[in-house]
Amino acid sequence: MRITQAIACCLALSATCAFASVINVPADQPTIAAAIAAAAAGDTIKLAPGTYTEQIVVDKPLTIKGTDRDSTIITCGTEDGEVAITGNADLTLEYLTVGPAHDCVWMDANLTLRTNRVLITGAKSDGIGFAGSFQTRLYMTECEVTACGDGVDLESTQGRALACNFHDNTDDGLDYDGDAGFLCVGCRFMDNGDDGIEVRLKNRTEVVLVYCTFGGNPEDNLELINTPELDPKTNTVIVSHCRFEGAGRWDIGAVDLNHPDGSRSEKTYREPAHAAVYLCANEYTRPLEEALAPNVLTVHNDMGAAPESVTVQWTPAGGEAQEIALAPTSPACAGLVNTHENYAGGTVGDAEGLAVDERCIYVGDDTGKPQGRAHCFDRATGALLTTISTFPFEGTEVTMLGPEGVTVLPDGNVLIVDDESADTAEAVVITPGPDDFGRFVREMRIPGASPTSEGVTIAGETIFMPTRGFVGLRACNLATGEALAGWPVSYRFDGRSLHVAGAGYDGESIVVSATAYPPPKPNQNAPVPINYLLRVSPEDGRPLGIEWIGAYTNDARGIACADGLTMVSDGWSHRKRESSFVDKRGQKIMLLAPDMASIIEALDRLPVRHLP
Repeated sequence: MRITQAIACCLALSATCAFASVINVPADQPTIAAAIAAAAAGDTIKLAPGTYTEQIVVDKPLTIKGTDRDSTIITCGTEDGEVAITGNADLTLEYLTVGPAHDCVWMDANLTLRTNRVLITGAKSDGIGFAGSFQTRLYMTECEVTACGDGVDLESTQGRALACNFHDNTDDGLDYDGDAGFLCVGCRFMDNGDDGIEVRLKNRTEVVLVYCTFGGNPEDNLELINTPELDPKTNTVIVSHCRFEGAGRWDIGAVDLNHPDGSRSEKTYREPAHAAVYLCANEYTRPLEEALAPNVLTVHNDMGAAPESVTVQWTPAGGEAQEIALAPTSPACAGLVNTHENYAGGTVGDAEGLAVDERCIYVGDDTGKPQGRAHCFDRATGALLTTISTFPFEGTEVTMLGPEGVTVLPDGNVLIVDDESADTAEAVVITPGPDDFGRFVREMRIPGASPTSEGVTIAGETIFMPTRGFVGLRACNLATGEALAGWPVSYRFDGRSLHVAGAGYDGESIVVSATAYPPPKPNQNAPVPINYLLRVSPEDGRPLGIEWIGAYTNDARGIACADGLTMVSDGWSHRKRESSFVDKRGQKIMLLAPDMASIIEALDRLPVRHLP
């Protein structure tokens, strides 16, 4: 599907229900305010071309739709003290211009605003502003925000912007305040008066920027600000496949408000940014040391593009080794689920096994040995819903020391395989989430399977899991446990030893997390791992493609595939810093996509945080 077609699908999803009424202004009602008074919840107010000088208060869920943004304008006529549109209920705005006004759009707490092909312009304060609430959501598609103070001011707001243009605002193009969690895909942040994006890191701020363009902002293109509020355990900033065309100071800068004298100047550089920062395959028009502030420290040192080529040595069972040259690609990050210090409470100690169904994400966790655990996350929001003990499973005497292999069976139940079992893999079948997660169904054994089962997946009637020693992949009949002919297979990368852990199935290929360990350098205690996703044929294990994921993880474990995305869980990913601040980077599930079109097609299935 082409990108323009995918965007059109996103717009179509916002269309009002066929049973809702359409009120035409001025044909049915003389003003927008009169149409709102006459409307029922869910109705659409259709505006004829013209300029509507009104101060609108929306008190029920509605759609306000213009003809196009050039001909349909809602304005206060002034920038002094007035709000053009006040949302006290869920609101969708389409095909119109809003402004000038003191604030073009202002939304109350715990509501949802959708803007599709809207021009926001001429706000003395905020183009779009919000009352602070973690439950408020904003979804923007193909919008332009210009000539405002702050273009959009997020106040713990959650949501996303797709193909939007934030430019020539007098302050920042986009502000993240509070615990905002916001994804920007294919957006532009150009020539604003201060920063392209300003992020005031709080406690659980999440910033994901992918395929965006920055330039001409006189301070920083992206500025990360440490604030003295709360304990910043789970702030996350991911910048992937973006282009930075230069700024007055830094392309990515970090400043500090935690001064001993109590001052709150943004101009002093002390601590590193209080966030887990991931930078992957971005393009800079100046040297990296000039683009990144020295206190912008990333989780992983490796943040460049993929290597040009990799030679994979593939050896089927009883066969000769074959060398296959592959050109690695760099997937983009479409989002994340924070499994360490989850925003809804609870934590995962060692996120290894990973599986997904329509409603939930399942994670195996063996850090509580012997009290192993399994976790159920809400796929729509990323919230941790339930944690169960596997030592023993509730209501049974069945115990599991290392519940690391996790997959979803054809009947919808969840299979957990024990990493600590003997030559015969021990497994337990439990009920799926979200409402009844973890109820014991039955025991299961996989004769002759590998006990090193950190990653398990099923394709048809075949179960795939790592081999003993994590050097390859085993394939067995799900019903009998018998190994398939030609399996197990083993892999090496450029002659390097290999650690194969996670396994997932994307409908065409088996996706395995493969970590290559180069020989250690002199005076180096341990070699720096190089992480890949290897896609192999479910028929014979032959390598088909490879993706470099070194900027996202140095301990890729669980793999799950859904909606054209690959989910990767990080076993352990900490990097202590030479400063007073040590970021608890912990585990995250990264949602990776091959390109921008894939992200757009999956957009309505990406997690948007919302407390359950």
